[in-house]
Amino acid sequence: MRGAGDPSWYLNLQQNPAVVVQVRSDIFGAIARPATASERPRLWRLMVSAVPKYLDYEKRAGRDLAVVVVERR
Repeated sequence: MRGAGDPSWYLNLQQNPAVVVQVRSDIFGAIARPATASERPRLWRLMVSAVPKYLDYEKRAGRDLAVVVVERR
């Protein structure tokens, strides 16, 4: 569960999870949701392997960073 130190973008997604995503020329509607406790470890490893700086950022933040799953509608 997330807490009081959450960034505004995360709080905004909780209030309004409908998003529009663009991947190159493909634009589509999606729903954003927090990764479940069982999903987060695998997704976090993928994120860190792609962008190792996330580990340093998480240390500086002093909390687990949010992992959000975006599912196409």
